[in-house]
Amino acid sequence: MNSNKVKENILSWLVEEGFEVQKGPTPPGAPLEWVLLVRVPAPLIVNITVQKPKNFDKVSFTMVVKLSPEHLQAFKSKNTRERISLISSVLIDMLKLCPQCIVINQPPKLEDTEALIATRELLKDEINKTKVIEAIRTLANVYQLVVLEIASSLGTPKGLSQDQGSLVM
Repeated sequence: MNSNKVKENILSWLVEEGFEVQKGPTPPGAPLEWVLLVRVPAPLIVNITVQKPKNFDKVSFTMVVKLSPEHLQAFKSKNTRERISLISSVLIDMLKLCPQCIVINQPPKLEDTEALIATRELLKDEINKTKVIEAIRTLANVYQLVVLEIASSLGTPKGLSQDQGSLVM
């Protein structure tokens, strides 16, 4: 199946399941054939990016949780050991929920974490409606897990805000 057909199938499957989907811009110079922006609707709004890398027979689904300024301040007020323990625990739980995911923190030093990222890749022979929907739902669950763990450890700020392309909690 060619790349455009894969994109159109994924777009169609996600729309059929009630997700909001739009074709996204491919950043200049990025080794990507195409990008889709997916929004999981309420009650838990999650933004997920679907990308087809050039020269690879796979599609990547990525979700980012960026710590809000309030959570970042609370996180940085903890000592280094507490910060490492919290982020390690969240990363381990993310992997338990999605063992197939690539899970990272940014920046890479645990004690300086500002965002947590989960990516689920589907290889060419795995790309079907069931696997695509499963990837989206799993990443939405990972998002909820991260939000709950961070909020329970650092408190709940006065509401959630959203910036372009990623969620800020």
